[in-house]
Amino acid sequence: MRSAPVLMCLSLGAFFLPSHATGSIAQPTVVSQDPANFTPNVEDDAVVDHTAVFALGQLGGKIYAGGTFHKVQNAARTQTYTRNNMMAFNATTGDVDPSFLPTFNAPVWAIEPSGTSLYVGGDFTTVNGAVHRGLVKIDAATGEVDSTFKPAITSGSVTEIRLVNGRLIIGGSFPKRLAALNPTTGADTGYINLAITGKVASNTGATTVYRFAVNPAGTRLVALGNFTSVGGQSRKRAFMLTLGATAASLNAWYYQPLENMCRASSIPQYMRDVDFSPDGSYFVFASTGYIPLTGG
Repeated sequence: MRSAPVLMCLSLGAFFLPSHATGSIAQPTVVSQDPANFTPNVEDDAVVDHTAVFALGQLGGKIYAGGTFHKVQNAARTQTYTRNNMMAFNATTGDVDPSFLPTFNAPVWAIEPSGTSLYVGGDFTTVNGAVHRGLVKIDAATGEVDSTFKPAITSGSVTEIRLVNGRLIIGGSFPKRLAALNPTTGADTGYINLAITGKVASNTGATTVYRFAVNPAGTRLVALGNFTSVGGQSRKRAFMLTLGATAASLNAWYYQPLENMCRASSIPQYMRDVDFSPDGSYFVFASTGYIPLTGG
């Protein structure tokens, strides 16, 4: 795609969990910047002039892409399609799916496939012309909204979604910032009930859980975003939860250097993404930074 997932990893940090060695991890290959040449292209146009893909998901032989775009072209650039912030294409050929036609009125940030459905999160307030704020469940074949899934999101957006042990965990700038929902009804289960408050700096936007990752065992969650306190404890930019049988609790893990500000105190370095290793023994943060031209 012309606009790959928009993250630029200028800084990486790996954190090893207790009881595991902290030696370097040997990597046999370097991931290509161009893994495939047959995927569709998202194109700038009069509607969206800075296109980007923020989320990918896969169900069987179909790839789903969400982000901010209005126009999509096939790899050969011989055919153009209108797609409003989400599309699907064949994982083998790259052919754009002609039947998957949901319409989101604002960017899509998260996609979580499940069975024949997709959970989709973002900044949107309408889907297919009807009011749906931040989170919907749609048919993976047609993009039609599942009307029985009714999450109570009154404001803000959803930027991360994961199905974990039968619960749909979502993160974002909505009032709770992090919640565990019933995947069928969208009701809050109360499994996560921790106040997430504060902002790293005065002009950094809404308090938000921007991204999170869950270890393969489904027992730990690491989140990052714009906040300073979790469950009444000081936590700037990142925190870990222990995912218990009946409730999630704040883990003692914390990386103290995250307390440090950039040289320009009004603009923090942003934590951009996090993921666990395949065996769950460590996780990695990706971040960007800011150096003002004035040196202030």
